[in-house]
Amino acid sequence: MSADLPETCGTARGVLPCVAAVGVSKIYRRRVDEVIALKRASLSLFPGQMCALLGPSGSGKSTLLHILGLLDAPTSGKVVYDGVDAPPPGGRAADTFRRTRIGFIFQSGNLVPVLNALENVEIPLLHSALSGAQRRERARFALARVGLSHRERHRPSGLSGGEQQRVAAARALVAEPAIVLADEPTASLDTAAAAGLLDCFATLQQGTRTAFLIATHDVRVTERVDRCCHVHDGVLDE
Repeated sequence: MSADLPETCGTARGVLPCVAAVGVSKIYRRRVDEVIALKRASLSLFPGQMCALLGPSGSGKSTLLHILGLLDAPTSGKVVYDGVDAPPPGGRAADTFRRTRIGFIFQSGNLVPVLNALENVEIPLLHSALSGAQRRERARFALARVGLSHRERHRPSGLSGGEQQRVAAARALVAEPAIVLADEPTASLDTAAAAGLLDCFATLQQGTRTAFLIATHDVRVTERVDRCCHVHDGVLDE
């Protein structure tokens, strides 16, 4: 393993993490003071791992997800994918990298209301070199993996909350990313829907070797993951 990448207990020596935050800090400077959102946070995720990121609101969880997802730049430190520094946020290289290597699942699902489930899942592939038929085939396969083939023509308004999050999971996985970043994905779901979504995550994790990092307050998530990391006042601990 590269000398500057943080090791993680329980992983084999020499295995390269698919993504790592290395000494990442984030400071928001305001007119009269500054807010330290993250303090030298280091975290490595390996292929197939599912990790819960725990902490109270405002602790830095979402900030870390945004930095790992190349949506925001750290004040210091770096993000590394497969041993190579990730491109800086804000440029075309970062946009392309996100589309091909990173999947996102948000608390609300963030589905496009005028598109049906199949069309929503297809969105990450629109800028790929795939033909329309190939994109549609990949999207159908992704929906089948989350058990929603029979709902592909339904718009979000015709889906339950749990089904919307499963569509969001299919959209996050359709481009076969290295990591899926999920921000409070079960927060608005009842017990049955949350269990179904977590079952879906487990199936996808085993089938793709994609890593999952899930920011959450939900004890139901912590019972299903491989690892738990804690963020408090911008400090990351495992």
